[in-house]
Amino acid sequence: MKRPIHILYYRVATPNLIEVVRVLHERTQLSGHLGAGPEDK
Repeated sequence: MKRPIHILYYRVATPNLIEVVRVLHERTQLSGHLGAGPEDK
């Protein structure tokens, strides 16, 4: 693997804390992952 590329989705939980919500590889189908978190169920 020459250059692994990942997409990070994050949100600011508090002024001093960033929460990583998703880590996806660039080849991942985004439509199957977005909006499918535990908070959306």
